[in-house]
Amino acid sequence: MIRLLSRSTFLLGALLTFCLLALAFVIVDRMPARQVFLSGHLSEPQTRSLEQALAAIDAGAMNVDAVKAAVEALAWVKEARVSVSWPAGLAIEVVLETLLAYWNDDAFINEAAQELKTDLLFVGELPRLYGPPGSAHEVMRQYQFLAGALASSQHSIAALTLTARNSWEFETQDGVRVLLGKVELHKRTTRFLQVSASLDRKGAAYSRVDTRYSSGAAVQLAAEAMNHSEQKLAKTEGRSYD
Repeated sequence: MIRLLSRSTFLLGALLTFCLLALAFVIVDRMPARQVFLSGHLSEPQTRSLEQALAAIDAGAMNVDAVKAAVEALAWVKEARVSVSWPAGLAIEVVLETLLAYWNDDAFINEAAQELKTDLLFVGELPRLYGPPGSAHEVMRQYQFLAGALASSQHSIAALTLTARNSWEFETQDGVRVLLGKVELHKRTTRFLQVSASLDRKGAAYSRVDTRYSSGAAVQLAAEAMNHSEQKLAKTEGRSYD
């Protein structure tokens, strides 16, 4: 004879089963692992760095939370996806940081505009950004603005600097130094584009453009063209500002 369970008894049983399963997963997550499996395209130095980080974890504490924390503490790691691999192992998928720029010649800036130091990531051609301590986010934001403004021109930014006096300047891929100062950056960037376009059409070689004038700009022509002299493309009453 089949005995039918009441609805309340069935729900109570289902809830108990769910709780036991949840408890089991929590216990498994926190159980020490005997094996660790890595996935992802890692170089030999990256693998050694990872092994050293895992070796520093006490054997009795080798669980999901501890492994995730240890791996994500590595400067070159953006994220560690750690899961249980039955019966007593852990699987780790490592996501690498993406570097957007050099920072002050001894560090990098990542996608989150955070500065980090590592020699375990492949680095290609990146812009060089400079600024006082703690200014990485601001400099990265300014670089993105300027790169967008120059996108339609034949110029691109090789280096951008925020000086100790909070003044901005950048260097193009051709080695032209552009002084923007502290204020009216959008207006002064537009001025540089106008002046450089005029000079480029004439085939003039120039090494510096100072846009910190009330109108126009001051252009230093290349040494081979003007013997280090400076040509001012500004109104006579204009003067330089920060």
